[in-house]
Amino acid sequence: MALKNISKSRYVAGLQCQKRLWLELNRFELKDEVDEATQAIFDQGIEIGELARQLYPDGVLITDDHFHIPQAIQSTEKAVNAGYLDIFEATANTGRFVARADILHRVKKNSDEWDMIEVKSTLDAKSEHVTDLTFQKYVFENAGYKIRKTFICHLNRDYVRQGPLDIQALFTLSDETGAVSLLIKTLPSQLQWLERIANLEKEPQMDIGPHCDKPYECPFKRLCWKDVPRRSVFDLGGRTPFVWDLYKNGIKRLADIPDHLRLSVSQRKQIEAERSGKTFWKVSAIKDFLNSLEYPLSFLDFETVSMAIPAYDDTGSYQSIPTQFSLHVIKKSDGEPQHFEFLGDGLADPRIPFSEALVKAIPPKGTILIYSSYEKTTLRKTSEFLPKFKVPFIEIISRCKDLAAPFQRRDVVHPDFVGGYSIKVVLPALVPGMNYDNLEIGDGNAAVRAYIQLMDPQVSETVKKKIRRDLLTYCGQDTMAMLKLVAVLRELVVIGIG
Repeated sequence: MALKNISKSRYVAGLQCQKRLWLELNRFELKDEVDEATQAIFDQGIEIGELARQLYPDGVLITDDHFHIPQAIQSTEKAVNAGYLDIFEATANTGRFVARADILHRVKKNSDEWDMIEVKSTLDAKSEHVTDLTFQKYVFENAGYKIRKTFICHLNRDYVRQGPLDIQALFTLSDETGAVSLLIKTLPSQLQWLERIANLEKEPQMDIGPHCDKPYECPFKRLCWKDVPRRSVFDLGGRTPFVWDLYKNGIKRLADIPDHLRLSVSQRKQIEAERSGKTFWKVSAIKDFLNSLEYPLSFLDFETVSMAIPAYDDTGSYQSIPTQFSLHVIKKSDGEPQHFEFLGDGLADPRIPFSEALVKAIPPKGTILIYSSYEKTTLRKTSEFLPKFKVPFIEIISRCKDLAAPFQRRDVVHPDFVGGYSIKVVLPALVPGMNYDNLEIGDGNAAVRAYIQLMDPQVSETVKKKIRRDLLTYCGQDTMAMLKLVAVLRELVVIGIG
């Protein structure tokens, strides 16, 4: 069974897996479900595409969707004949191949030459974007259109918002005409390959490989990886290009990795923990880490929001804006923790109230524990916008110590870490019963999406009230998790296992 039309250019180049191609083109409903994070990326792309149309205010939109390709082609031809200078979602075909151009721009009035513009929500033009353009140009030219130049329209990394959004400054055009001209020479042979795969009666037998994640993770990965065991060789931490050789030689389980391989100390620890089911502790290193901590002991975590379209003055695309923090403080080793927190209201730029609340809540001395360097990076970036906080932020940064370090160094190796050291992995392994599974907001991406809802005036106050509660719960769990992990490490040193 083959499709009547082949229309997505990512199948042509950058898609190395014949099996995936065949499944895609034959519309097999075996894909992994699109998760909320991925859907948010898709939605953002749609929003950016719609904004970019404002660059060409006299354009016309071809509204026939991908289920009505013949109608879309006819509507495009009508728009061309009507003399429109700009056509959005212009559609053309050559044989079985169909392409839709984000923007087809007539070079000048009454001209039969066109520039083709592909809109992307990135800060730069990428190689896979050029692939899209190459396929589109090929189809349109073979359909009779004269394409002069090809462009990627992407976000301008130098744009800083001041006042109302400046659409002209938000976007920039990258001329990819030369790159497209080079790629298009090899395209016909690729299209022949594509048609051969599409016409196969049976699914091609192709094993998994690095192509499963290039240029993006394959939506059929769960299907194709169904025979890969839990705790596989692919879970080995560190730089592990050799795991594909192991897999191809029938070694699939992490515990079965041969001892004669050249592995790092941490990798050997991981394999030994997997085989034995035991946790390995380097007590001397953990003791040194704990002895370096000074009271009052603070546990600090930030959440930020990053958006393609800058929402506030003095911000640019994808700039991280701190929106909330959680802070647990223990004044002495046997003291009860105090909790401080801040969450922006979603209405105004949160950076100033965030900074004021943080400086007020942080004790004037003692160690500040964070998990990774994200908080320090956020403070440095924020102080560039708020110079009056530069001195207190530098002082806070100087007292920060990374709680992830002992786990990253493999001073602690638990079988359930499976080569990782993120707090989402470490916490449930060392503090049974404490995890993020039952939280309404369970990860940073979900926190970003939730805060963006707070910024949306169309979201009801009832919904926003629940979002605020869920955001505070999530961020608070991060700092409580760090507090619990330090308690586990202290208990270990007292017991003296190692």
